[in-house]
Amino acid sequence: VWMFNTHLWHYPYVPYQLMNVDYYQGDSIDPDTPNAEAQAINSARIAHETEITKVLWDIQSVIANGEPIFLTGDFNEPSHLDWTKEAAQAGLHPLKVAFPTSIQVTEAGLKDAFRQLYPDPVAVPGFTWPAGTYPETPDSSVTDPADRIDFVYFTGKKVKVKNVQRIGEASETSDISFPKYPSDHRAVLVTFDL
Repeated sequence: VWMFNTHLWHYPYVPYQLMNVDYYQGDSIDPDTPNAEAQAINSARIAHETEITKVLWDIQSVIANGEPIFLTGDFNEPSHLDWTKEAAQAGLHPLKVAFPTSIQVTEAGLKDAFRQLYPDPVAVPGFTWPAGTYPETPDSSVTDPADRIDFVYFTGKKVKVKNVQRIGEASETSDISFPKYPSDHRAVLVTFDL
């Protein structure tokens, strides 16, 4: 079994850029402009492409043997599997964005454990950030838009997802809750069959 973990750089944070939230670097992106998705993708690429490429290079050195491989972490970028046209139409996000980091990871042969079990991002958004935001009712008036940016990716000939749970601050927002939850992110707990 191979285990990889990452914590990608936190800015520019594209959801903030799309909501005109001032946060370190990152110019605002008007979600109503025709090239908004391209601008969002470019900003995400600038923030994370070098980092994720290094991680995936390490993974590629062992992926061919078919052993179980897990990549976990705070990616500080949503997934292309979540920011879909349908999710935008449902009001979960301002527009569809094919986020490049999750695309790179899936094109490298890894699967998103949460989306394996819950493929519909409208029915089950699975928000992990920020803890304290009700996960199924995002509010565009808040400066911390709810999102899923903490992931468990996997690959391997016999690896199957049995269960996925979010650990967090309250039973309304998490499958497993703690009254004094210490993080601004909900954790993702995945049970696998190997």
